[in-house]
Amino acid sequence: MQRRGTPSAIRGSLLTRVSVVSLLAFVAVAAAVQGTPGYTTPAFLTGHPPTVPMPSASAPETAPPQEPLPDFEPNETLGKILEAVGIVLASLIVIGVGYLLARWVRRLWRDRELRLRAGSAVVAPLADLHADEPTPDAPTLRRGVAGALERLDSGTPSDAIVAAWLAVEQTAADSGLDRGAAETAGEFAVRIVTHRSTVRRDAEDLLRLYEGVRFGSHRVSEPERDAARTCLRHIEEAWR
Repeated sequence: MQRRGTPSAIRGSLLTRVSVVSLLAFVAVAAAVQGTPGYTTPAFLTGHPPTVPMPSASAPETAPPQEPLPDFEPNETLGKILEAVGIVLASLIVIGVGYLLARWVRRLWRDRELRLRAGSAVVAPLADLHADEPTPDAPTLRRGVAGALERLDSGTPSDAIVAAWLAVEQTAADSGLDRGAAETAGEFAVRIVTHRSTVRRDAEDLLRLYEGVRFGSHRVSEPERDAARTCLRHIEEAWR
């Protein structure tokens, strides 16, 4: 008597058959799509490098011709304006330099350096200096020194010292005595003021303060103004 398989065995056999048939059908379809199989010998067995197809060379594209730039024509009116402006600026520069130069020369001539000489005028003994000279007018000296003190009280210390000393120089010029041909204005003022021998140091110190302001490179302040005021007060007392 023939034995029948169990249901599970029957199902397993059926699945196996279906799988084999499906695989064969897939291989057949793939072969049909691919076509006839071929074999290519590798390049390392033939000794020749593989041929690589080269891209076809196409003619380079030519850029469209560019339009030439328009010729630049200078503006004649603008050129004339710029030329006139340049002439005006150059003239102003020349005039300014000439003015400053003339002013500088005039100041040098007017305010020649009033250094105390090492010779006879200021350093010489007062007895020899004033031996044959008349006495200056005392009231004129007193008024001039008082005016110098007034000028010393206004303005900056630098301006005040300069103004005060110029007042002393003017006082010496009004004293009635003549200035020597080789004397500077400062030396002449010191010679006139020192007719009172007790103020020789004060007159020389006042002149040095003035020269330091006018010809020196440093700025003065209130202490220098006070020193100039002290010198003038001593001179004022001596001529009373």
